[in-house]
Amino acid sequence: RRNCNYRCDACRRRFPVDYGNPLYEKRGGGRRSITDATLVMKLAVSGATQTAAALELQLSENFVAGVFQTVRRVQAWDALRRQAQIVFGHAPEGRTTELEADEHVFFAWREKGADLEPEKKVEGEAAEQEEQNETAIVLQPEICKWYVWLGIWERGAPEKCWLNPVGVTESRDFGDGAPPPPLRSDCWKRACDEEFAEGANVVLHTDGAEAYRTLRPGIVEHFWVDHSARPRENSRTVDMLLNVLTRERGAGTCSTNLADSEWGRLEREIPNRISARKLSDRALMNEYIRAAQWKRMVSTANRWDAFCAAASDWSLEHQRIATFKSQRLHRFARGAGLYGPLKKRRRVTEPDVAKPDAPLKGALEDQEG
Repeated sequence: RRNCNYRCDACRRRFPVDYGNPLYEKRGGGRRSITDATLVMKLAVSGATQTAAALELQLSENFVAGVFQTVRRVQAWDALRRQAQIVFGHAPEGRTTELEADEHVFFAWREKGADLEPEKKVEGEAAEQEEQNETAIVLQPEICKWYVWLGIWERGAPEKCWLNPVGVTESRDFGDGAPPPPLRSDCWKRACDEEFAEGANVVLHTDGAEAYRTLRPGIVEHFWVDHSARPRENSRTVDMLLNVLTRERGAGTCSTNLADSEWGRLEREIPNRISARKLSDRALMNEYIRAAQWKRMVSTANRWDAFCAAASDWSLEHQRIATFKSQRLHRFARGAGLYGPLKKRRRVTEPDVAKPDAPLKGALEDQEG
């Protein structure tokens, strides 16, 4: 008996529950069942590794890796959706909110090179001197590239975790080791304009980068620790503003310990084999970072329930596009006689017929008209 559970309202045909669902693209066709895929998803959300999930369920590594990739995509998509809804500050009764901001290098690499200068000929001198100065190799300093992210965290609110890639920055290494370039002021200004507003009443804690020291709208006070000092300054006690209405002040701790611990947790989620040299590599790294960000945002809630809600919205958004395209393609193929024995006969009798892509555009335009 066929597993047909739902009837389409448009064509009145019956389809299984997972038909057209992007969550289950890695099953069917002799691969695995929907139950196996769902169990792998649950293990992935709970924090199990791919190897552990494959051994636990006795499934192939390729199938498990495909399901894990789908889970990461859902988590990354939901993390961006949750990040867009973050509102920092605006505590009731004029109380201030403590935030930590910091930048982090997820991947660094070097590019070496040597330039050849053209021939140098000295006029009026002997040929021996000209031969000595024919060519000269000028060694250029190494170009160090850094893939940097910027993060903002609210103390006491795990769901308020804002991350954004700054991009690839460059510096030149002249032999003593090049430190990463400091955060640019325009990057920090864009982040403040996006996340902070008047009346946010934010007390900001950062490191000693110059970009943070300009007070932006919504930031009432700013404290920083000097990480370049010897010995390194990790934290210090400050007298900070507690309430903007009563002007009450009290003792607080200035540090970036929360940011440092979060960067370390994000690093552990990224496999060592992933680099950021190419755009495709950076896209994959971003997917892992966003998935780890999602885990932090829902760390105080039931992760499986949160994932199910996110997966439902994600599949509906992606299924709408995929189903629309597939219906159009099926209608054209059925009308053009590309199914069944007609497909083989057309290939034999009409070798010079145009590809289906050519009449597809016209057919779709006629249907839309």
